[in-house]
Amino acid sequence: MHRFGNSKDMEYRMMIDLLDNSIPLTLDIYTILFRSGYFEGYLEGVVRIWVLFQRLRRHNYNKAPLMFLSDVFYWKLNNHPMANILKNHLPIFNDYFVENFHSSIRSQTAESNTALQIIQKAKIFDVEKNSNLSFKEAFVNSRNPVISQVRLNYLEKKVSLFLFSIFDEIFHNLGNTNQVNNNKYPSFALPTFKINVDIKALPLAWNTKSKPSDDKDKFCDAEKCLLSNNNNIDLPNNNVILICGHGFHKECLTLYNGNCNHLSSEIKKKY
Repeated sequence: MHRFGNSKDMEYRMMIDLLDNSIPLTLDIYTILFRSGYFEGYLEGVVRIWVLFQRLRRHNYNKAPLMFLSDVFYWKLNNHPMANILKNHLPIFNDYFVENFHSSIRSQTAESNTALQIIQKAKIFDVEKNSNLSFKEAFVNSRNPVISQVRLNYLEKKVSLFLFSIFDEIFHNLGNTNQVNNNKYPSFALPTFKINVDIKALPLAWNTKSKPSDDKDKFCDAEKCLLSNNNNIDLPNNNVILICGHGFHKECLTLYNGNCNHLSSEIKKKY
């Protein structure tokens, strides 16, 4: 990745955001943060997942995180005992079993089923799930989900080669990503992937009013840059690009306590 330097290329930043932010967040928030009882990490994860839902405009999903955060902040502000109960016993508040049962019912029912038919199938499914299935298991080949270490090593190398080829092509397409329309939510042509994507697929910086500067002679996105020499080439070791996609000089970033002021402003407006 060293050859990309401090590039703000949209395709490159989109892939970095996907691999370093979105995918780890969605995989870890339940399996690691929640189930381990790491409350502070889970709380931060809920904030981040809400921001992700906002960016993707998933209006059916962005309400639940806000409701959870509102409850937690209210309990903390009023010294409600529920705050400590939740913090100390987080894994107990698990709705996985409800969601899993709901998903199983959906997979075994059709839109044409009546309410009574769905209830009946749910009862049958519940009995089958909790009863002795030794007879059924004797005639059904259960799939072994365990993957051998050899297989994992093979998949790791295969994915590494795939990502290497993707980033190599992105490198040769630096600066060639173009906006294709002026809609409220514009689309962009990604030369490496040969597709047009909605702006929501790009990192958060491109979903704010203050887009990252694409001027080769201007690197820092701070509103009032502290350095007179606002140049990416002359100060490569003094430049920082945040996961959102905005770039700052280290001195300028300290003005905002290490946070992106553009993103903070957008979140405050939405919240």
